[in-house]
Amino acid sequence: MPSEICHPLAFLGALLAASSLAGCAKENNISQTADGSATVGPRGGIVDGPDDVELRVPSGALSGDTALGISVAEPSQYPALNADYELLGKVYAFTPHGQAFLSTVIVSLPDPGQATTLLRAESGGSWAPISSDMIAGRAEAAVTRFSFYAAAKPATTVINEPSCSGRGPDASAPTGSLNNLSGSVDGVDLSSMVDGYLQHDGDTLLVHLTPYAGACGHERNGVRRPEVTTIVLSLRTEGDLTTTTYPADSITLYGNTLDSTCATPAPGSVGGPNSGSGLSLAAVDSDHAVGSFDYVDGSFGSVAGSFDLPFCEPRQDLEPSVCCIE
Repeated sequence: MPSEICHPLAFLGALLAASSLAGCAKENNISQTADGSATVGPRGGIVDGPDDVELRVPSGALSGDTALGISVAEPSQYPALNADYELLGKVYAFTPHGQAFLSTVIVSLPDPGQATTLLRAESGGSWAPISSDMIAGRAEAAVTRFSFYAAAKPATTVINEPSCSGRGPDASAPTGSLNNLSGSVDGVDLSSMVDGYLQHDGDTLLVHLTPYAGACGHERNGVRRPEVTTIVLSLRTEGDLTTTTYPADSITLYGNTLDSTCATPAPGSVGGPNSGSGLSLAAVDSDHAVGSFDYVDGSFGSVAGSFDLPFCEPRQDLEPSVCCIE
């Protein structure tokens, strides 16, 4: 069993201790660099990595000044994933590999929207799930050692037959509409998106755009479509949804492409800081929301358009998901 797995109360305590560090980087005299590395001492502090990845080090976790780093790992650097899990987003290297701490520190990754756990792998080792929690659109874990970390979900069961063994999309689910879409994300033409759905956990709104109709029906029955790319805008709302405009810096954009078995063969693409006008909600109720978005990232892509989409949650009694060829 991985050494990071700890008693739930201990994990909660570590999260509370680490959360008190918010905004304290300057006070703790951390020498942070733009490439995701920093020198942290016994007083602790927060290390900011790429893609809004964070490391929160409480006081007393280090005995002396220590150089710590967070970077995006290339596939050639980390172990191959076993068949039990599917990576979501990128893999991040927390270095130096094997770095041990005197008490738990918090590894915090943005959640692309479907993560159920964090995976950890030693350099040259194998991936294993660790005790983690999904908090306000983030996947977080209390750990005692460094290595590779990634958000993940259980692998999809593949059913390669048209009937999908009775697990096709829910035909009674509501559908949505997308209008005036423009732009492209990681080579995907946004005009191919025809439907979508929304999910909101109280702190994060996920806007899913799909190139197939009946998106909510697919989600409700845990059905995945092979060889398609879906787009997800993750918006930090930090509370109830309101009819307002959320700024561009509160949005993270994801593009995930599934292969012929509905797996993500490589970590999904993640957009960076953007210069668009953000996301506006014109109407919100318990069933759906109406709004528009404008996201511009010169290196990754851009999306703009309007939507009228339903809120949609998957049935909890349908695990695992199935790969359905219709």
